[in-house]
Amino acid sequence: MKRKDLIPYKGVLGGTMNFYSEENIHIISSKWAAAYFEDGHINGIMLLRYNIQKDGKIRWYVMDSILY
Repeated sequence: MKRKDLIPYKGVLGGTMNFYSEENIHIISSKWAAAYFEDGHINGIMLLRYNIQKDGKIRWYVMDSILY
């Protein structure tokens, strides 16, 4: 939820794109995740790939996204 910088869209009508609920972020496997985002006016979903580095940090990669 802290990585709103991964969202490749700007908010509209003064909204701010963000991940607003942990319930809408799903770990699919040890490599993939899906996340819902919105700004209060429009919303979207993204497919993310991630890996956990040796130092324990998670590196995220946006594979695809779509707005509704």
